[in-house]
Amino acid sequence: MLDDLIQPEKNSPEDELLGSKMICMCMGVSELDIKHAVKAGAKNYLDVQAATNAGLGCGTCPAQVEELVKKYRQQNLETKQATATDCCNNACACTNCHCQ
Repeated sequence: MLDDLIQPEKNSPEDELLGSKMICMCMGVSELDIKHAVKAGAKNYLDVQAATNAGLGCGTCPAQVEELVKKYRQQNLETKQATATDCCNNACACTNCHCQ
């Protein structure tokens, strides 16, 4: 189901570890699945749940999923900011590029 949303790049060694760290045992959702869902646009627990089915079993993982969503959204934001800084130091006046 998540694989239908995105085609992840080749996994780094860190991602290999994340792929083996189960967050939702009931539905077989790993931390890597959550990371990929956030990268594909999930903004909160419900978005991740829709993409991965995390939390649909026993219901013990939503808080952990939400913490991971925050973590990976922050990482994505920092990556975008670094890209914008590397691009043009946010000095461009355009309104439709990644620098905005």
